[in-house]
Amino acid sequence: MRRSYLPLVLEVVRRGGVRRLVRLARHAYALRRGRAAEAPLFATLAVTYRCNYACGMCDFPARAEEEFPSRDRLCALIDQLADRGTLAVGLTGGEPMLRRDLPELVAHAVSRGLLCHVNTNGSCLTAERIAALLAARPCSLNVSLDGARAATHDRLRGVPGSFDAITRDVRALVAARELTRGRGRTGIRLVMALGADNAAEVEDFVTLGAALGVDGVGFLPVHALADGARSALEAEAHADLAAHLARLRAGPLARLLDNSSRYLDGALAFLGGAAMPVHCSAPLGHVAIDPWFRAYPCVPLMTLDRARRDEAAIFAPHAERPAPPAEVCANCWWNCHRELDLALGLL
Repeated sequence: MRRSYLPLVLEVVRRGGVRRLVRLARHAYALRRGRAAEAPLFATLAVTYRCNYACGMCDFPARAEEEFPSRDRLCALIDQLADRGTLAVGLTGGEPMLRRDLPELVAHAVSRGLLCHVNTNGSCLTAERIAALLAARPCSLNVSLDGARAATHDRLRGVPGSFDAITRDVRALVAARELTRGRGRTGIRLVMALGADNAAEVEDFVTLGAALGVDGVGFLPVHALADGARSALEAEAHADLAAHLARLRAGPLARLLDNSSRYLDGALAFLGGAAMPVHCSAPLGHVAIDPWFRAYPCVPLMTLDRARRDEAAIFAPHAERPAPPAEVCANCWWNCHRELDLALGLL
C-alpha cells in the first residue's frame, strides 16, 4: 500500500474521530462495490493554470486564465465539498504558490475539517511563504523535482538554476517544519515525473531525498497529456530502470519510497508501452476542478479537457456523468487514482 496512506488515515481519526473514520469506511466500501460515493472521497482544485516553468509535457501555462479564480468562490466550493462529506482536497496548478493567498485557501480547507494537500514546483518557497504555508497546516506537500542532477531537472523544467534553488529551499522547508509546534505535522515529499530523460537517476533521486530530510519520495511516469502521445522506453533503458527500481526496493532507502510496490510494477509496465487497466474508481470517488470551475473525473481528463461537466453538475448522480474515454484510461497510470484502486483491491 502507498506509504502516505497510513498517516492520512491517522489524521482523519485525529481531526474527526470515529465519525470521520466511519465516513471514510463508507466511501471505501462504495468504491469497492463499484458504486459512486455519497460525495467525492477527495477533490483536486487547480487554483490556477499559471506557471513560471516551461515543462515540455504540460501546456497549462499556454491556457492560463487572465485573472486568478476568486478566493471567495474557491472558498465557497471548499465549503460545498465539506458540507457534502468530502474528506480531502488537493490544491494544485499550474503553480498554486503563484497565488499569494494560497495559505489562506489551505487554512480555510483545514478549518472546514478537510485534509488538505498541496502540489508545488518549489520555486516560491521563500522563508516568508514557507512560514505562512506551514502555519496553515496542510497535511502534506509534494515538491516536484524532475532529476537528481541540476542539468537534468533544469533542462526538463526549462529554468536554469532551478534545481539548486529548489533543493536549497526544500532544506529550509524541512527545517522550518521541524520547528512547528502543536498537533498535526505536514508531510513533505519529492515527486519525480519519470521518463526517458531521468530514468537512470531514480536511485540518486531517493538518495537526494534522504539528504534533504524529506518524509518520502514518489514517482509518477510521464504522461504526455499535452499532445496525447505516449512513448515507451527503449528496451535497454527499460531494463536498466527495472534494475534501478529492484535495487531501491531491496535497499536501505526503501523506507522513503511513497509508491506501493505494485504501483511501481505498473509504472514500469506503463513505461514499457503496455496497455493499462481501463477500470478506475476516479469517476466514482473523485472530482477535478479547473480554474473556470469546470469539473472532470480526474486530473488527466481535466488536462485533456475530456468528459467535462460544468460547476452545477459537480455533484450530479453518477448515472448522469459522461463516461471516461476508454482510450485515455488505457494510457493512464496516474498515481493518486491508481494507488487508491490498488489499495481497495480493484486492480
